[in-house]
Amino acid sequence: MVPDVATTGMLTIPPDSTFFSRERVERILALVVAVGCAVLGFQSFFHAVGSAQEGPAWNLALMVVTFVPLVLMVAAGVAGRFYRPLAGAFAVILPVVLVLWPFATAGRQASSAGDPWIWYLLNVATVATALVFPLVLQYVWCGLVPLLYGVVRLMQIGLSVENVIQVARQVVYAVILAVVMIMIGWMLRLLAERLDRTREEAVRSYAAAAAADAVEQERVSVAALMHDSVLAALIAAERASTPRERDLAVAMARDALTRLANADREAEEGPDE
Repeated sequence: MVPDVATTGMLTIPPDSTFFSRERVERILALVVAVGCAVLGFQSFFHAVGSAQEGPAWNLALMVVTFVPLVLMVAAGVAGRFYRPLAGAFAVILPVVLVLWPFATAGRQASSAGDPWIWYLLNVATVATALVFPLVLQYVWCGLVPLLYGVVRLMQIGLSVENVIQVARQVVYAVILAVVMIMIGWMLRLLAERLDRTREEAVRSYAAAAAADAVEQERVSVAALMHDSVLAALIAAERASTPRERDLAVAMARDALTRLANADREAEEGPDE
């Protein structure tokens, strides 16, 4: 780990808080996905309430199984905690609900006019995978969930040419929107990773330059000390001819050695005689 702030001489390494990072991108994606899923969830819920009043108990059970995980996922995304496992759970639950959906609508006259409530949640399931699944599975879900919807929807309303065209249009729209959203998330993550690598390289360059500057300053300080104190003590010792001059040379040598021993200490630290 590179320190957050490193200052040596005139070189200063900025703190990590000034940089864009992968963690920030993940938090932004979680919040944006939560808001978008909340909007689609409300729209789907209002359609589902109307259909549940006429449908069997199966429909109501599927609504509970669908919307309770959705509410938890949205709340976790807004809070920024535990949203990954909840998003993964919803992404798995919705295909199961799609498989069971024909049983929930069995015995009721299905109309091809308008979109069923579950159609609004297709992209909720696909975009939820962007928070937890690897990229390959994200694209698998982009095709799997809309195609599964198309199959069960045609089982419900029949295989007439008009119905096939209408359902195919819905499936294509859902796939295109899912791919676009997943690509946006992938590009944001890629950009964040590149910025993080650039930041790390910059911080390492700053640290190396700061270390080199510190070494140079210490070399200059020791050289000045050697020139001013040690050399003066040697000259005084060479020229000493009386006891007083020799005592003075010894004191100068002791002082020079002490200052040389303390060259790597901070200014406020005491002497190291």
